[in-house]
Amino acid sequence: MAEPLAARIRPASFEEVVGQRHVIGPGQPLTELARSGNLPSLILWGPAGTGKTTLAFLLAKESGGELVQLSRTEWLLLQHLAANAGKVVLHTELLTKVWGPEYRDDLQYLRVWVSRVRRKLGAAPGEPGRIRTFQGIGYLLDVEPPATPAEVEAEEPVDERAALIG
Repeated sequence: MAEPLAARIRPASFEEVVGQRHVIGPGQPLTELARSGNLPSLILWGPAGTGKTTLAFLLAKESGGELVQLSRTEWLLLQHLAANAGKVVLHTELLTKVWGPEYRDDLQYLRVWVSRVRRKLGAAPGEPGRIRTFQGIGYLLDVEPPATPAEVEAEEPVDERAALIG
């Protein structure tokens, strides 16, 4: 099946974009940020057909980053976890905030959606990635970068017996 027309005619670089020079023209802040590789997280908001997706693809390409496309539901789920980053968010809270009170007990529904978001954020199948599960309680968005092998080796060994006694 052929790609949709919009994908086939989408500009492949900033130079191919017609218009919007005040946003992505030579020397403009967004262009310079993308090319420096220091592009922050962005939310592009506006009516359909205004070029948000194209701009997102170009920014990701120019910055060497990756574009993660989320559905509205995936975004709401991740947004609520991010608003509580580093804290465990209860299953019932997530279900109520994202889908409404009628879903508050539908744990399997939540598991499916968390699994989808994990995959889109790059977690390997069966791995939690940045969204950690607290069985029977909820989920936590881990904002700490994972430890490198060198950092793990450099950690002081912990005597678990002493920690329990003492």
